[in-house]
Amino acid sequence: MEIITESISIDGVGGCGAASCPRGDHSRRVGTRTMVICWIAGLLALTRCAPPTEVVDVRQVPQATGDAMVHVKILPLGMPAPPGVGSISPISGYACAQTREAASSEAVRQLQVKALSLHATAVVNVLIGAGGETSCLLGFGMLANGTAVAPRGIPSSY
Repeated sequence: MEIITESISIDGVGGCGAASCPRGDHSRRVGTRTMVICWIAGLLALTRCAPPTEVVDVRQVPQATGDAMVHVKILPLGMPAPPGVGSISPISGYACAQTREAASSEAVRQLQVKALSLHATAVVNVLIGAGGETSCLLGFGMLANGTAVAPRGIPSSY
């Protein structure tokens, strides 16, 4: 049995140089190299621009959900949890805005709407910080993390 292998060189090492290549072969290599570099750069740009967690469009939620989510308490790290609650799940909210304060406020709204979907009554141990350098192209990105809690005895949403 005979095994035949063929190698392709992007950078010209092990292949012909521009002067010794048959006409058209060198330009095909340069075009392939450019295409590969652009494809990798585009993939990296897309993955770096993605938010670190799912973002809910709060403007699209029903009015009843918007009214109810303001009743979900947000308790910063160190504040005691309401009595009689148990942990449901870790939860994160992310938002972009023109100022840090506006982005923080929107990240908290993200926590509230997500907590409401889990039937939580509060989010405890909330920390708010920068949410990534390239996630927001023309503003500030803020990430809020905490733990959704609900009164004991309420079944989880799963």
